[in-house]
Amino acid sequence: MTLGEITDAQSLAGAFQTGIFGQITLLATLGLSGLLILLPVLGMAFRDERFVHAARRGQYLLLGFTMLAAATLLTMIFGGMFVTTYVRNVSELHEETFYKITGLWASQQGSLLFWCLILNIFGAVFAFANRHTRTDRRLPATLLVLAVVQTFFLSLLQLDHQSPFVLVIDSLKDPQFADMTLEQCFHKWGDQPWPGALWHVQSMATNLIQFATDVQQLEQFFSLPLADIHDRLVMDPSTLPAPVLEDAITSFREGNGLNPQLHNPWIAIHPPVLYLGFIGFTIPFCYAVGSLISGELDATWIRRARLWTMSAWVFLTAGIAMGGLWAYEILGWGGYWAWDPVENASFIPWLAATAFIHSVIVQERRGMFKAWNVCLIVLTYCLTVLGTFLVRSGIVESVHAFADTGLKMPLLIFFIIVFLVPLLLVVYRYPLLKATRGLDSLLSREAVFLGNNLLLTLLAAIVLVMTLWPAVTETLLGPERKFQWGAQAYSVITTPLFLLLIFFTAAGPLLSYGRTSKGMLARQFAFPLLALFAGAGVNAWLVIGSNHVHAIPTEGDAIVMLAAWTDRITQFVLPALVAMLGASVLQELVQAATLRKRSTKEAIPSAMMSVLLANRRRFGGYICHMGVALIATGIFLSSSYDTDDAHVLTPGEYAVLDGRWALVYDHSDETPLFRFAHSKEHSPTVLNAAQLLRENPTATTEQILEDLTSKHGGTLPPQMVAGMAKAAQAYEHQEIMSVAMQLWRDPNITLDDYLAHAKTGESPERRAQSERIYATAKAHATDPRAAEEFRAVVHFFPYVSGAEPDDRVAVVNHLRLGAAGDKESERAVRDLGWRALGGLRDVERDGNDAEKALAQSVLRDVLASAKGTLAPGIKIHRDKQTGGPRSGGVQADPEILELLDEDLYVTLQDIDLSAPGEPANFRVHVKPGMNLARLGLVVMVLGALFALLPRKRRTFPEPSLGM
Repeated sequence: MTLGEITDAQSLAGAFQTGIFGQITLLATLGLSGLLILLPVLGMAFRDERFVHAARRGQYLLLGFTMLAAATLLTMIFGGMFVTTYVRNVSELHEETFYKITGLWASQQGSLLFWCLILNIFGAVFAFANRHTRTDRRLPATLLVLAVVQTFFLSLLQLDHQSPFVLVIDSLKDPQFADMTLEQCFHKWGDQPWPGALWHVQSMATNLIQFATDVQQLEQFFSLPLADIHDRLVMDPSTLPAPVLEDAITSFREGNGLNPQLHNPWIAIHPPVLYLGFIGFTIPFCYAVGSLISGELDATWIRRARLWTMSAWVFLTAGIAMGGLWAYEILGWGGYWAWDPVENASFIPWLAATAFIHSVIVQERRGMFKAWNVCLIVLTYCLTVLGTFLVRSGIVESVHAFADTGLKMPLLIFFIIVFLVPLLLVVYRYPLLKATRGLDSLLSREAVFLGNNLLLTLLAAIVLVMTLWPAVTETLLGPERKFQWGAQAYSVITTPLFLLLIFFTAAGPLLSYGRTSKGMLARQFAFPLLALFAGAGVNAWLVIGSNHVHAIPTEGDAIVMLAAWTDRITQFVLPALVAMLGASVLQELVQAATLRKRSTKEAIPSAMMSVLLANRRRFGGYICHMGVALIATGIFLSSSYDTDDAHVLTPGEYAVLDGRWALVYDHSDETPLFRFAHSKEHSPTVLNAAQLLRENPTATTEQILEDLTSKHGGTLPPQMVAGMAKAAQAYEHQEIMSVAMQLWRDPNITLDDYLAHAKTGESPERRAQSERIYATAKAHATDPRAAEEFRAVVHFFPYVSGAEPDDRVAVVNHLRLGAAGDKESERAVRDLGWRALGGLRDVERDGNDAEKALAQSVLRDVLASAKGTLAPGIKIHRDKQTGGPRSGGVQADPEILELLDEDLYVTLQDIDLSAPGEPANFRVHVKPGMNLARLGLVVMVLGALFALLPRKRRTFPEPSLGM
């Protein structure tokens, strides 16, 4: 979908001016945020709540300005205004609406604006929630901290090249170039590449030299300073020479398009949800620091921050999960978590936030951990800033990270400030943060909460150190001694801690606050421990009986050996701990329902429902715990029992997977030009044809074809026809596309025939055929999903060993006999089932009518018995400007068959289109337990949402008591 495109001088100037308007809007937003810092300071200084509520209401205006900037950027994307570097790199003219919207956050500059938009949405919601607040002395300080955070992130958009509204031609006003004329530029650089974005002016000037008819106009243009050319392009491009204007319109008419790997619904949803999680911790952080500044450090700030913290935690959890699903479904490596630095950057604050959510329960119930809770929420926010620093600083190597474009030092300084200032405030306010009571016993619920907190914090610290270790060793020891931790090392170190964490999660609800008596301990732990030992016994019987005990390698480095032992221990310990956790939660629910039944005489099911609704926060947490247990089980099963094999097959061949599944390669599907596009030796032909079309955007079909013909000695090679078709597709030259596709698909149509028909008129039959081809070509050229692609159709069948055919010839012979009436031969082929598929395809292609009919009948029966059919593929995405393959534009497109107990995951790695039979290279995973992990994610998020359900209560405005 597009709202328009650049077609003339007016639309070109409008696009440039829209970009400038966006930049002005960002400047106004930054100025307003600076004012919102001043107002709370005045309110606290003069003890005047009018300043405070002016700052609160200013949050609405700040959001309005930010929304205007975001709307301006979306207008440029939808309007085809490819005059900024950002818009050119994240969209294209005929992109789908869904992915045009994702252009708002698809790259560094836009995602920074989107970050500010979400931050200011939270600020406005916070302001609205406190519209009746008059007596809370935390409010001025909280608004002050919020405004400081907003101002910092808005100021990042004003740094060099950080705004999505920076025009491509802005380098023309760079002081080092602004006063230079085109004549001076040619003298200095000649035909060499010009610096920065000056290549646009070089292109315009070269075009003018080739097509100018007015020598005086040519001389005048070459004497213009670059700054003057910039101003003319922005204000009135019609004052430029016609060839220059035409070149400018052509240059800014199309964008490069979204990164092909981002064409996936998960990655479109994943960043916004993850940002909601990261940015959502800003408000609890501001509450905490505001409380430290004001000295109001009772538990009120925790209750007010609870909804914000839980909401941010839910969003962060969902965002991490969506990122894993994107990696699983798109990247083609068969996994979803690789301990990548950017993955870790989101997981580390999640661990700290989880610790905080558990820790505040103890403060509310027992008045303990006051200082620890303040430190935890500050640490959580600092870790979100550190995660942002890791992603945007370029110091870590990751496919998800941005290169350093000048944000490294500002983010590092901001991290130091938001870490040190609250820490100093904690020291200053420590007398107010002392706990009202201490830890009475290690056999108490608060002791388990403390252990839970220490484990989560230790895990966060370990993952953080391991993530930063490559950068630290590179800085201290040099690039040659840089040390990178592998995924196995992470697993070896963190898995024992996660297992201990699950034990604490199961044991915590069984203990009492304060001190647990021996009798209570025995009663509470009897059933969960029975479940623990029963689960361990059943699991050991299943694992040992099925001979699935993880093997320990006899040789290898220490990490490999430790990883094997970790897997074996987890194999026996994890199911037992999950059984104990489930028993613990069930016991808690039954005990609470039983007590209610005694007092209300309700039936047990009704009592259970009443208990759940009356204790949403408590049992919502237990549901989350069960979700975590399911996720842990699914992750262990899918990673430790994953079968990963590579197979090279020709159509009709099969491979046996894990002794249980047969994967049969059926046939291939391809777009008409895929063979040509996949051929490396023909790539220059595509580029040459693209160049010809760029240089002659208004030429007629006859002119283009005659020019091509004359350049090739009166004949047009098929390769050039294909190249011309691809170039026409890239530049949407529909008429050329129609001719090229017609010539390519129908070898009986010659170039001379077409030229004759074009000049004298086509026959009705030929015109009808041409219109059909034209319609197909037009749909293909304007459909952003119509990347060149090859797909290999594969079927999964339950594997049953048995008699195998000698070869395809035997199957073909049986089918011929069967077609002639020999029922035994027909039955023999049917009995072979999927093993006969290759021979069936051969007969379907080459047999007579009777043989084809029988082959198709058997084939339908065979395919009907398949457990599933997939079509993994390879896609090639083309650059819209050059017609050539995009950087990173060749990608595998895996497909997944989701069964109840496992996933069958297939990736087409490569295919040899030039070899007989087209052998294809497949990578296949059999991944058990994936649905357990998916179910666990759903359960955990639902548990958190259940805990967040509000209670009905009426609220009234507080009377104004002054400051």
